Amino acid sequence: MTTNYDSFKNEHFEKLDLYTTAIIRAHGENHPEFTDIRSSFEKIQTADADQDLTAEFKNLQELTNDYQAPADTCETVVATFDLLKQADELYTNA
Repeated sequence: MTTNYDSFKNEHFEKLDLYTTAIIRAHGENHPEFTDIRSSFEKIQTADADQDLTAEFKNLQELTNDYQAPADTCETVVATFDLLKQADELYTNA
C-alpha cells in the first residue's frame, strides 16, 4: 500500500490519466460532470510540487459526490473514484 502522496502519484497517476479519459468515453453522455473531473485531475497531475491542491481536491469531492460512483456506471468509474479518494486522503493528511 502506498503511504505518501508522492509515491501514490508516481504509482497511480498514469492509470488515473487513462481512467479519467475512459470514463468520459463510456459515460460522458449521461454524466457530463466526468469532463470536469478529468479537468480537475489534469490540474492536479500537472501541478508544481509546491502548489496547493486543496481547492482542486475539494472540487473533486463535490463533483464525485464524495467519491461515490453513480449506480449506472461501470467498475472503471468505481476504480477511478477510489484512486482519486486515496490521492485526496494522502494529500490532505500529508
